[in-house]
Amino acid sequence: MNATPNSTGHLIYTTANPNSSPQIAKSTALNTLFPSLGGAITASAVSSSGTITGNSFRMGNGSVSAPALAFTSDTNTGIYASAADTLAITAGGSLNFSAFSTGNSFSKPLAISVSDGDGAVLSVTNTYSGTTSADSYAIKGVGNAVIGIPGGQNKAYGGHFTAGNTNTANPDTIALFAQGHEDGAPNSYAAIFSGSAGGIVGINTMEPTVELDVSGDGKFSGALEIGGISDVSASIATAIAGGGGGGATTYRTVIESSCYFGQTTQRYLPFNSLSEQTSFNYLSITPAAANGKLISVTMWPQSSGGSTVVGLHINSNSTAATTDTQTISAGTPLTFTFSSNNTFSQNDELSFSVDPTNNINGLAAQIVLEYDL
Repeated sequence: MNATPNSTGHLIYTTANPNSSPQIAKSTALNTLFPSLGGAITASAVSSSGTITGNSFRMGNGSVSAPALAFTSDTNTGIYASAADTLAITAGGSLNFSAFSTGNSFSKPLAISVSDGDGAVLSVTNTYSGTTSADSYAIKGVGNAVIGIPGGQNKAYGGHFTAGNTNTANPDTIALFAQGHEDGAPNSYAAIFSGSAGGIVGINTMEPTVELDVSGDGKFSGALEIGGISDVSASIATAIAGGGGGGATTYRTVIESSCYFGQTTQRYLPFNSLSEQTSFNYLSITPAAANGKLISVTMWPQSSGGSTVVGLHINSNSTAATTDTQTISAGTPLTFTFSSNNTFSQNDELSFSVDPTNNINGLAAQIVLEYDL
């Protein structure tokens, strides 16, 4: 007997009699021809209480709601071919997973729950070792797009990590650990934060506004380098980095003075008055713990002072120990810097003179002092 399927999917067979015509194999005939099946073949299905084996099984593509390979009690859950070279898994008539010739895709959230106290629950390694023509990733996450007002709705996370429960035993639990490859220095980086907004990072704040926004304290065991700082804020950078003054530990302090300045002759900056002083207005170094020096005086003038001399006076000496001359314009901050004869001794009394060509009318000043311990 020869049997072949026809174009409609029926099984066509002929007997050994050369004069016989092709017949459609019906269930009753097949059960007669194959008695070992025990009548398992019906008009619409093949059933067996044992194991069915063969070199290959072929079936229709099926669909997401009626998969080709399903279950008697759950006909919309199983496997089907969603397209050419694409194997799909459906559950409850809804696509969950697709396997392509070039990759795999999950259509629903993936939850992994494994009890493993030694090792990784999920380990991903990109085994490509050649020169990449584009960025390559072991894991890449992209958050969903959201619409709303900043700070007024839930966040859209590209990745969210929570440290494990310490179980009241106080072990170390870490939400995220990043480490560069040990043989990749100096170009193997533990972490790089980048983005269209400049790679903004927030620590203890959910609404960072600058590249690094920290709510809390900071601690550095090595040197801290700050670029692009102004002359006045340089005091902070130098104090942190331990630079200037040549001592083991260098500090800088900023002293402020604001006053009405209605003169075109030399006067002294006040520290306990709103008017310029015609005589010395001494200021003792606080804390008076070491020798130091004057770094700079930055002034914010109300009016143009023209060519203006700013000087440091020590211990009632009307002759300035050091001076700097700059041209003051109205409303424009200007910094006077001092690099020679600008030192003072512990507990010296200091005064600062301003000698403009024109009436400044009013000014605010920040005086930067540096001393070593």
